[in-house]
Amino acid sequence: MALYSWETKYNKERAPWGLITGFSLVTAAMAVFFIFSGNFLGALLFTIMPIALILSVSYAPSHFSGMITDTGVVMNSKGYNFQDIKSFSLVPGYLILKIRGKKIVYIPAGFDDEEGLRNALKDKLTEKQYQENIFDILYRILGIH
Repeated sequence: MALYSWETKYNKERAPWGLITGFSLVTAAMAVFFIFSGNFLGALLFTIMPIALILSVSYAPSHFSGMITDTGVVMNSKGYNFQDIKSFSLVPGYLILKIRGKKIVYIPAGFDDEEGLRNALKDKLTEKQYQENIFDILYRILGIH
């Protein structure tokens, strides 16, 4: 039985393409610098970085559906049991799950779903304020999570 369910879409046109283009230009300049200094491995790495970034943003799923059940949280076809989840946090546009012994999982959610998610999870899990570092914020902005 679903305690709460939501759907959200990721619009690739809303991706920060200006930021991605700027990052790509800086890495291209660094690659040229490495070529002229004879460091071909550095040039190769700085060539691969923007390609990986563009591919990760371009091929990200465009539709997310989530559901909170009596036993856990389900996103698309991936499920997380409550006994495996240590805590949850809500940041703008995302439900963040701290999995025991694993990494942090970002689940896309609409801005208007925040209160419904909090109400559905408050009896099942503890809510903790998540301190995002600069990389987490950048990944969230770029849609890499």
